[in-house]
Amino acid sequence: DGASSSVQVVQGAQGYVVLVTGVHEEAEDEDLFEAFAEYGDVSSIHLNPDRRTGYAKGYALLAFATREEAEEAIAEMNESELLGKQIKCAWAFSRGPIRLRARER
Repeated sequence: DGASSSVQVVQGAQGYVVLVTGVHEEAEDEDLFEAFAEYGDVSSIHLNPDRRTGYAKGYALLAFATREEAEEAIAEMNESELLGKQIKCAWAFSRGPIRLRARER
């Protein structure tokens, strides 16, 4: 869609980090690893639990060794289904213009 051409992706401390939203509350690290490992070397997964419930908060951060692996994971997994719930994938860290949806009125 051309969005990546105007945005500079920033490498995080652990690699190229993908933000995954819409994660099922009962998802575990292993579920994410199994879904994303075919796209490259997943060097780390951060799936933060809600302190009160102990369930996942609905998002995860996955680090890939290379930009190419992360790009493929975003392209292939964005708007796919994981544990019966649609997930969205995007770069976690980037520089450049933020595109906001135009609101009517």
